[in-house]
Amino acid sequence: MSGLGADMAIRMIHATSQRLANAADELSRLDAVAGDGDHGVNMAAAFADADARIAAAGPQSAAEVFMLVGRAFNESGSGSAGVLFGALFATIGGRLDAAIAPEISDLVDGLELASRRVGEIGRSKPGDKTLLDALQPATDAARSTVATTGDAISVLTAAAAAADRGAASTADMRAMTGRARYAATGAVGTLDPGAVAIAHMFRSWADAVDHGAMPGAEGVLGASGNGRARRLDRLATDSGQFAILALDHVRSFATTLRPDDPDSITADEIRELKVRLMEGLAIDASAILVDPALATSRIGAESPSLAAGLIVGIEDGDYAAAAVSPRLLPGWTVERAARLGADAVKISFSFDPDEDTSVAEAFVRETVRECERAELPLFCEPLANGRGGDEVRRHVLEGIRRFGSLGADVLKIQFPCDTTENRSRESWADACAAADDLSPAPWALLSEGREYGEFQELLTIACRAGASGFLAGRAIWGGVAEVPDAIRASSERLAGLRSIAVSEGSPWRRGGR
Repeated sequence: MSGLGADMAIRMIHATSQRLANAADELSRLDAVAGDGDHGVNMAAAFADADARIAAAGPQSAAEVFMLVGRAFNESGSGSAGVLFGALFATIGGRLDAAIAPEISDLVDGLELASRRVGEIGRSKPGDKTLLDALQPATDAARSTVATTGDAISVLTAAAAAADRGAASTADMRAMTGRARYAATGAVGTLDPGAVAIAHMFRSWADAVDHGAMPGAEGVLGASGNGRARRLDRLATDSGQFAILALDHVRSFATTLRPDDPDSITADEIRELKVRLMEGLAIDASAILVDPALATSRIGAESPSLAAGLIVGIEDGDYAAAAVSPRLLPGWTVERAARLGADAVKISFSFDPDEDTSVAEAFVRETVRECERAELPLFCEPLANGRGGDEVRRHVLEGIRRFGSLGADVLKIQFPCDTTENRSRESWADACAAADDLSPAPWALLSEGREYGEFQELLTIACRAGASGFLAGRAIWGGVAEVPDAIRASSERLAGLRSIAVSEGSPWRRGGR
């Protein structure tokens, strides 16, 4: 059995505090549908208070840590949610205190007692659209796993996955308790904020036990033995930055090559040019991002191996028409990409920061779960709709805020400034620094069809602010159809961008973010 000491418990609570601080806006937005809209703020404040109490008290046991968190919630004045979370942590602390040398099995015992206590206080049960809909499945999964292994990582990872599924299921439920039950629809169609907070908590605990919970490092796979971490290493340069050639464009590839008459380019012509670029530039790229059609035709025993890692974009949509209600390409799953030999998958989707994004958030969460099962890293690309002028910064940062904490391993980020209207390099650098502060996962800059020279400058600014490299397509291969030696020209561009990423960018494994 794995021991549960004070150090591990402190890491678990600190990781939770960091993650819920990042998720505060998300939780409050969910709560605003049928409540006061302050759940995220209250959760973040209570955990921050707990963090401070722990630092001041220097607890010597896991029981003391959990009891301090319980007191922080009970004294937070944050209403019914504070009472429930206070009871949860106090109950776990009490169970751990009864053990001479607490182990992960004692934590699971505490979770079972806490689940019952929360149900009694809230007069609720699973299915009532409350935090129990995530807490109970997580507890059940933890109990099932601890019966076969005493490994804390396995137990908490199983609990986190079950909590994610439980939280996602609340979208289809009608609230039976609390203020939400008085809403006209019983908040049907919206995730329960308490359940989502519980899912974040278990994910933080799993990360903390797995790799030491570097502050703000949710989604960063720090354990060298982790399969997803090894694959991310394969997708990066030797020094840990991403220099990724993007060839996943479909319609936009033809438009870029022949803007006056894109329909005149055949599918075979597109494929032939992509294959030439793929094979000719693989030595210069740390990884190559391809569309599913190219993946099926080029990955296999009969195809030559590539020096670069391979990422497959599996969403249904292209840059020119990102799906409003995102989904995977029909017939495609993360598992299928894994069977084909992909090192990672990518999803992109559009969103409007002024509209409800719960459907897109659910899409990301489900893909994250599939990636966890297949041990494939996920590159997530939220594309802000209606961007322009001063709104660009707000929209891009809101995308990081809403989707960054959902479990993707790497975020693909648009440059967070309208560089046409705003020519201040200082403002550009400030916006990139804000993106880095917000992102709980490594992030890489996408080129968005920019000219090579312009993207060079923007990439330099982004990397100096904390970006871990780039994913670029048209900035590298744009205009190659008119260039006699297209491969050489594209190779020079890619090499130039790679040099910037390596010299200025942050390794994806960096901690303390």
